[in-house]
Order: sequence, then C-alpha cells, then structure tokens
Amino acid sequence: MNDIIEGKMSKNDLNQITRTIVNSNDFPWFYLKKPVSEKYPCFSHVMVPRYNYETNEGYRVNSDCFYFFEKIFKNFCKKNKIKVNRMLRASLNLQTYFEPVHGDPHVDHDFKHRNCIMYLNNVTGGSTYVFKEKYKKNLPGSYGDGTAYNAKNILTEIKNKVGNIVVFPGENFHAAGHCRKPSERRIIAIFTFD
Repeated sequence: MNDIIEGKMSKNDLNQITRTIVNSNDFPWFYLKKPVSEKYPCFSHVMVPRYNYETNEGYRVNSDCFYFFEKIFKNFCKKNKIKVNRMLRASLNLQTYFEPVHGDPHVDHDFKHRNCIMYLNNVTGGSTYVFKEKYKKNLPGSYGDGTAYNAKNILTEIKNKVGNIVVFPGENFHAAGHCRKPSERRIIAIFTFD
C-alpha cells in the first residue's frame, strides 16, 4: 500500500521518551473505558482532545508533553513532504494484553484525515492492522455509535518496532494489535490530522 509512509524518530527523542514516559513511575495515565468499544479498555494521556471540527472551536492543548511529540511529528512530516492542514487529536495510549490478535476495526473521524502512529516501546505483537474496507457514511457501526465495523480483509500489517513512525489513510478501517504476553504493554503516540 503506497499511501503508508514509514520512518524513524531520533535516538535522542526515543531515549527521552523511554526515560520520561515508558519507564517512568510518575507519568500520568488515565483509564479509558471505551476507546472504541468496552471490550478493550486502555490507558490514555490526551494531549489534544477532540473538538468541534466544523467550526474549529474548542481546540486546546491538554498536556505539555504535546509540544515534544508535535516537534517529532512536524519533523517527520516535513522530511516526508506530508502536508498538515490542522491537528485533529493527539494522544498517548497504553494498551495491555487481550486474547484476540487485535481490537475493534474503526476509523478515528467520519471525514477525510490521516493517522500518524509512533511506536514507543518493544512488545510482542502490537502491530497496527489496516483493512481494505473503507469508511462510508451511514455504514452501521463504522463511526461514533460505540460499535465497531466488522472489517475482515487485512490490507497490511504495520509491525510495532520501537522508534518507528507511520502515517496511513484514515478512511481505511484499522485496529490496534494486542500484546501477545500478559506481562507486556503497548505504548504509542497517535496523531490524527487533515
């Protein structure tokens, strides 16, 4: 799939993330009961919450660590000639072990956008699965009603490699791969943008 752009963050940035977030006992994580559905809750640290995208009202930075990750994101986009009109949301997610290989297929927004994922730690499994099925308005369970669309045809598996950054089209359903060992956790930064 040629709409997927991959790269790496610097070792200095990754070392700082490992020290201050991944291996920190002081970094604040917040329980998220329903990231897509209630089947797979996670912990989250919202850097830029969702806001009114029609009017652009309510945009705000919710966490000072946003500026560090924004710099990484902007440098990656500049290097890869990716145009960014506006930031839609930004979050750090910490996911624990679940038996299925991946969670619920979903889209992050019901309009054209792109997703950027930064993989922040080593984990067994934890890939991102991008499906052939794409979002269509009024498709039951595809966005916003708390259910997940039953996408079945995996287009590509983006492996979780610590320090990797990937951008892919937001209209394709995607799902977070689960850790394959109960003692592991998958930590990512997610940015959505148009």
